[in-house]
Amino acid sequence: MVIDIILDRRAGEKHGWGYDPQEFYRDIAQYGEIGHGITRAMDYGTEHDVKVALCEYIIRHRYNPSICDYVWSREWLTEEAQ
Repeated sequence: MVIDIILDRRAGEKHGWGYDPQEFYRDIAQYGEIGHGITRAMDYGTEHDVKVALCEYIIRHRYNPSICDYVWSREWLTEEAQ
């Protein structure tokens, strides 16, 4: 599930794992149409667009909206090493 990919990033930070936007993109793309809004934002949008797409997914699927706080606190288009 796409939510698991988002939460895996958050959990990975606690273990000192870095973030690779290309890997995140590939993982999201595996879910096909469910992730299209997110991958489209990553392809053609800005950082803001990606965050909006992620939060739209979270809200649409009725996940805890506080996850959006995490989404807004991170960069999704740039790699982060730990």
